[in-house]
Amino acid sequence: MLIAEESNDIRSHSSVEYISGQHGFDLGLACDLLEKTSWGAKRPRSAIERSFSNSWVLRAAHAKVQIGFLRIVSDFEFYAHIGDIYVAEQWRLQGVGSGLLIAAFHSHELQRVTSWHATSDVGAFFLAHGFRTMNADRNFVFRKAQTAEDKL
Repeated sequence: MLIAEESNDIRSHSSVEYISGQHGFDLGLACDLLEKTSWGAKRPRSAIERSFSNSWVLRAAHAKVQIGFLRIVSDFEFYAHIGDIYVAEQWRLQGVGSGLLIAAFHSHELQRVTSWHATSDVGAFFLAHGFRTMNADRNFVFRKAQTAEDKL
């Protein structure tokens, strides 16, 4: 299912699609990529696989190839925690990460969520999307739905 209407204000590549759900999600690729990150390298592969199977997932795809993903744990009513967000290196700084966040904010499944949380080494990225820091270390961020547009 296509999540967001693609527009140039979301990202610079109009050929990127944002698709929710486990169907078509390349879990093997996601595991391989996360195992190379500072936070995922410490996780056993079986734990990464379980975390994805128990989460809402969104993938960014270009020409049917997965180029990024977002994993969210949520009650689908009030709270959503962004567990992982990853964009392939060659697609970074081109709006794909922003597109993933925006598509999640506007997805049918998460439209009622009013409190978004994340722990992150990329605080500046989240701060640019309306998140605020919650602790002195600045590694836990939150975002409240602030407008009717946020809650489509």
